[in-house]
Amino acid sequence: MITIESVNVEYSSNHARSRKIDQFMNQMRSPTKYNIGFWDVGYTYEVAQTPISDWIGYSSYSEFEYNP
Repeated sequence: MITIESVNVEYSSNHARSRKIDQFMNQMRSPTKYNIGFWDVGYTYEVAQTPISDWIGYSSYSEFEYNP
């Protein structure tokens, strides 16, 4: 399964570092979230384009037990 969505980046942590990342990513052009899921593994990529057309972002990985 693949989902692609435009997002307003917001991390659940209230740490000062997380708020700085939120603010920085939301100032960029077109923040987009890509979710790629398989049966027991999920990948998330949040990317945005800088004013000089470079791409920045981060990725996360999750693993779980599939139990039909």
